[in-house]
Amino acid sequence: MPDLMQKIVKKCEECGVAYFTFDEEGSVCPKCQDRNYFGCIRRYIDDEEPTVEELSTELRVPKIRIYRWIRDGRIQYIPGTGMTGIFCEECGIPIEFGSVCIKCAKNARKKKRKKKKIAI
Repeated sequence: MPDLMQKIVKKCEECGVAYFTFDEEGSVCPKCQDRNYFGCIRRYIDDEEPTVEELSTELRVPKIRIYRWIRDGRIQYIPGTGMTGIFCEECGIPIEFGSVCIKCAKNARKKKRKKKKIAI
């Protein structure tokens, strides 16, 4: 009987990189698996325009991961669709991607420039 916690070294069938896994079934590295998985999610979003709740339920993706993809700019929130938006961490207005709105990002850059001028 094989040890269930034993790491197995495999070669990814897509990119050829060696990777460790505990699963004898898989044949794709985590990076390629994530890329393939994300492609399915993008197609689902384009076809269905789901809410975050529906996306999470239908594709078994944790909501926190979906919100992270929105913040990273990998998924864009479009007002008027079913996607629940995210909000600027500074002022709280709805934003399409990232963690701060354009106005707050500009203000942060201005403050940073002022600090540099003072430091010189």
